[in-house]
Amino acid sequence: MLSGYAITGGGDGKKRLKLLSEILQSTTSRLLKEAGLRPGMHCLDVACGGGDVTLYLAREVGPRGGVIGGRRT
Repeated sequence: MLSGYAITGGGDGKKRLKLLSEILQSTTSRLLKEAGLRPGMHCLDVACGGGDVTLYLAREVGPRGGVIGGRRT
């Protein structure tokens, strides 16, 4: 279990990452689909920030796939 908030910048940092995720969502999803993302894949989201892309990946790969979101310590 994490002790403290994992994102540098605390709550304000999380808000910033969420806003960036919302702004870039269509570009991110297009990029991942062009890279070949499909159901059943297993993915690693390195430096996953707020986790929004990690959650997107999980929805796209579905129950037969898997996703791990990593962060720098």
